[in-house]
Amino acid sequence: LVATASVDPSAMADGTQPNRSRLLPPAVHWFSDRVSSEPIAQWNMVIRLDLDFLPDSAHVDAAVAEVLRVHPMLRVRLEETDSVREFVLTEACPVLFFFDTVEHEVTNACKRVFNRLTGRVGIDNGTPIGFGVVRAMDSGAATIIVLAHHLVMDVVSLHIVAGDLIEAIAHGNDGARLPSERTSVHEWVQWLASDASAPGAYERCRAAYRGLTPTGADAGRVDPGTEGDAVSVHRSVPAAVIDAATAAIGASVEEILQSAAVTAYAETAGASPVVIEVETHGRELDAEGIDLTRTVGWFTGLSAVPVHPATPGEQIAEI
Repeated sequence: LVATASVDPSAMADGTQPNRSRLLPPAVHWFSDRVSSEPIAQWNMVIRLDLDFLPDSAHVDAAVAEVLRVHPMLRVRLEETDSVREFVLTEACPVLFFFDTVEHEVTNACKRVFNRLTGRVGIDNGTPIGFGVVRAMDSGAATIIVLAHHLVMDVVSLHIVAGDLIEAIAHGNDGARLPSERTSVHEWVQWLASDASAPGAYERCRAAYRGLTPTGADAGRVDPGTEGDAVSVHRSVPAAVIDAATAAIGASVEEILQSAAVTAYAETAGASPVVIEVETHGRELDAEGIDLTRTVGWFTGLSAVPVHPATPGEQIAEI
């Protein structure tokens, strides 16, 4: 990010995504570093929308085209040249299937549509999203399957697209347009790059991951994500216990689990503080001119949070 810093962080964004952009979201770099150095063709997210009416094919065609118009990341491909990756904007060529059936066959039809979408959607072919419409002709209801590659889509984005699609279908061919994105993914990463180049930013980041003050940040030179091996533990906890715990402590399930993990590790390893990575939607920014409320992309962020051995309430306050 520091290497790509090129704009003032206070620069106003207008939602423009250039035809080619080497400014990839941090989550895409994280994926390459920790999950797979090669793009995974079928690393997708999906949502199912149930309608109580039969949408007209022409209205769906127009709605899909409008959704792709206002959200440029839904028509990009990830291209690599000389080990440099970039998003390349392509012409809108949506993957769209219609499947007309009867009500008792809707479940099987949805599975077939899902499989067809999975085979067509890809991050390297300019079609990172696909739509499948299953219409039960005897009941007058329909189901729409929306499937998109995770490199251009997070959970918030999935709901933005779903809402826009329903709204556009409802408008039919009346010429109504969806509101455009106020800040593009490219502009957001430009802002991040500028923020990352601020004096002391690198030292503060390393210090947070070491649980140290900036002056001791380089002790041990341990990079984020290389501290140890992943461990997976499965336990069954009654829902009533979870509800009682969250009510008693006034915290979310995630915060309670994070506090418990900190306590367990601190007692086992004698560590203080314990540094945990907390995943966020990445849209909680306090930056003038940066508005991600309608932007589709992968904004997930990881924050290093040093937590000290203490009572659950005190630990959750730190988290």
